[in-house]
Amino acid sequence: GDSSYKRLEFDQQQCWAVRRGKVHAVLDSQNTPICPHLRIATDESSLCVPMTTHGQLIGMMHLLICSEEAKHLKKTKPKEQTQFFETKQRLFESIADRYAMSLTDLRLRETLRVQAIRDPLTGLYNRRHMEVSFQREISRARRHKQFLGVIMIDIDHFNVFNDTYGHEMGDKVLSEIGKFILENIRDEDIACRYGGEEIIIILPGASLQNTERRAEQLRQGIESLAVKMYDEEHTVTASLGVALFPEHGTTIKGVIRAADSAMYRAKEKGRNKVFVAA
Repeated sequence: GDSSYKRLEFDQQQCWAVRRGKVHAVLDSQNTPICPHLRIATDESSLCVPMTTHGQLIGMMHLLICSEEAKHLKKTKPKEQTQFFETKQRLFESIADRYAMSLTDLRLRETLRVQAIRDPLTGLYNRRHMEVSFQREISRARRHKQFLGVIMIDIDHFNVFNDTYGHEMGDKVLSEIGKFILENIRDEDIACRYGGEEIIIILPGASLQNTERRAEQLRQGIESLAVKMYDEEHTVTASLGVALFPEHGTTIKGVIRAADSAMYRAKEKGRNKVFVAA
């Protein structure tokens, strides 16, 4: 109904139902403590029902019986008021249980979806998702007569980290670079772990100049990273190759091959550099 309760966000500790893990029912606000997150009138009643599945709290549903309905209840006998309130409580608890199960299923589905398309170590998309996304973006670029920038990144001397400090250090390097890339690309860009220590970034709508500039910014950012391991800080560098659709290739393989060749030229010329495809 027309309630004055407008608060949409609050701390978990401000709800008795969440804190105690059980229903907190307020039929009479003068005799029952009100949750701190509530600001209700003295003639209003409320229900806070925790949503739990498998012993895990995933949320809370709140029902407010507003003033108009409360006034109607006041005209009835106390026993009828209690019965009416308990009926609403049973119904609301049933709804909360059903929604809790549905939300758990949705969470599980989302978790499985993320696991299917994300590389667990770097947080970047995996190769399978990259191939699907790349084909979609090429089709879109072809249809709208747009460019599609591609950056191929290879971590310099990566095997040295593995051989000298162990695979745990290598994993740490990949994880930190993956995190850095995700924080420094546009929402529409697609960053993927191509294989081993190689990473591909697809930049929809980017010109060759803009793609090269972004590659240089990423190179500098990676160079400035300090990867901490065993109380020591290690610096990392990367070689980057830049290519453009359709200038350097009209297929996925063609563009990737061009970016890969440019990246190997960067390595041959001393590493920690950005080269554009010939």
